[in-house]
Amino acid sequence: MVNKSRILRGYVSLVAKIRENKKDMNLDDAIKKAITECLGEGLLTDFLNKHKAEVIDMLVTEWNYDLEMEVREEKGIRKGRQEGRQEGLREGQLLGQKALVDNMRQMGRSIDEIAAFTGLSVDKICNILGL
Repeated sequence: MVNKSRILRGYVSLVAKIRENKKDMNLDDAIKKAITECLGEGLLTDFLNKHKAEVIDMLVTEWNYDLEMEVREEKGIRKGRQEGRQEGLREGQLLGQKALVDNMRQMGRSIDEIAAFTGLSVDKICNILGL
């Protein structure tokens, strides 16, 4: 499809040049250089000559939007991992408390003794034991 459409081929080339230029310069300069290169190669000449400023503005806006979305996605992933760890710790603590309370009860300890030993409230122990 790209080979059949001169405009699409020009756009693909423009984007590739911007990405390459971004390795060595800021986004605004990378876009301007890519446009100059495309014009020099006869790519998108009519469109770029008429709408160069709008193209620069649109590309800067789009690139910044894409970057913002990547940053938000990364923050979301980190937040999700942190929340997952916290939830896992809470579940692990509850399982540990349940195992400790069950073991102490099987050893014949009273609820008051379990509370004194574990620091858990009597209500919490009764809840764990299903009483």
